[in-house]
Amino acid sequence: MLRSRTAVAGAVLATLLAAGCGSDDGAGEPPVADSSGTPEQDGASNGADVDDEVLAWTGTICTALQDSGAAIEMPEIDPTHPESAREGFLDFLGSLDTEFGSLDDTLRDVGPPPVDGGEDTYDAAMETLQESREAVQEAMVSLEEAEVTDEESFQAAVVEAGAKMEELGSRDGPSGDLRENPALEAAFQEASECRNV
Repeated sequence: MLRSRTAVAGAVLATLLAAGCGSDDGAGEPPVADSSGTPEQDGASNGADVDDEVLAWTGTICTALQDSGAAIEMPEIDPTHPESAREGFLDFLGSLDTEFGSLDDTLRDVGPPPVDGGEDTYDAAMETLQESREAVQEAMVSLEEAEVTDEESFQAAVVEAGAKMEELGSRDGPSGDLRENPALEAAFQEASECRNV
C-alpha cells in the first residue's frame, strides 16, 4: 500500500524538483551557490560580468518557478478511502498541470534568453516542459479512467498512473536545460530570485 502510494508521489515530487518547483530545503537537488557567501566565496561566475538583461530574464524565470512551487502541496492520501484518495491525487496532478501551464506562459512571454545559443536552449526547455506536462496529463487520464472500488484497485490505479511519469524522475526538467547554457548558469547563481531554486 505505502509502496504504491509512494510510486506516484515520488515521481511527482521528482518532477517538481526537476522543474525547479520543489521545497526550499534543497533535498535531492544539485548543489547551488551559498546565498550567504561573498562573490569571492561563490566563485568568479557570480561576478559583475553577468549582463543585467540576462539577470533580469533569469530572475523572471526563477520567480515563476518559486511561485509555482508555493502553489502546489502534496495531498494527504488515505488509501482506505479509495475514491476520495483518487480525487486527492487528481486534484494534486491538476494543480501541477496548471502550474506547468503557467510556467509555459511565462517562458512564452519572455521569449528566448539574450545569450549566445539562447534560441536552442529555450527550445530545449520548452520541449522538456511540454513533455513533462503531457506526462502529467496522461497520468490524470489513467487515474480518472481506472475502476477504483477498493483499496487494492486504488493501489493498482496509482501504480499505472505512476508509470506514465516514471521517466520524469530521471530528468533535470526545463530549468536543467536552461542551466546547461554557461551564461544562464552564471545568471542562475547570481540572481537573488534564484537562491532557492
